[in-house]
Amino acid sequence: MCNCLYTLTSSGASGYVAVGRNDGTVAVHGIDQVSPRFTHRNDSGQAITRVRWCTMGSAVPPRPLLVTASVDSFVRAHDARDGTMVKEVCCAGDSVLDLVVLQCDPVCRLLAACSEGAIRVLQIDEDDAAAPAAE
Repeated sequence: MCNCLYTLTSSGASGYVAVGRNDGTVAVHGIDQVSPRFTHRNDSGQAITRVRWCTMGSAVPPRPLLVTASVDSFVRAHDARDGTMVKEVCCAGDSVLDLVVLQCDPVCRLLAACSEGAIRVLQIDEDDAAAPAAE
């Protein structure tokens, strides 16, 4: 199987592009950079189906988050500045096929479209984004 690009999104004015691949890898690139700013590969190695940007927090500038959806049933949020995992949420074993950001501040609210027709509402709040991810 080839290492194919599945999803791509731009952060807009900040000049970053996020790429999700079928091998479970997500990478963030600067528009003018060849090497990625950070790369993360999920443990399952299953496809990243969607990548979305979200900014949150009361700090100036607000904290940029990259949120990914995967066939392995997880939605993961990373600090887009350095790739630190902020939160990982399992969608009850269903593959996550699409992801929509409903709201970014003061909390990040998401809708996850899952296999078997389920739609799940997920939330990342400032406490998640301020604390390091659990090991």
